[in-house]
Amino acid sequence: MSSAVVNVVWGFANLIVAYLLLVTAGVFRFGVPADAAVFGGGVLVMALMLANTFGRTNGGRLPR
Repeated sequence: MSSAVVNVVWGFANLIVAYLLLVTAGVFRFGVPADAAVFGGGVLVMALMLANTFGRTNGGRLPR
């Protein structure tokens, strides 16, 4: 059971890794709205899926 701060740090680290994978895998530029929208949409979908999965584990709260 991690704290919210640890979750934010892990999320940020994952965002950096995802960006590096996108940049090295092919042509990707944040300046192109379609590229940025697809990346942002993917991040949102994954965040919602993980929040739903882990929210069920402890009811969204740390145990007392």
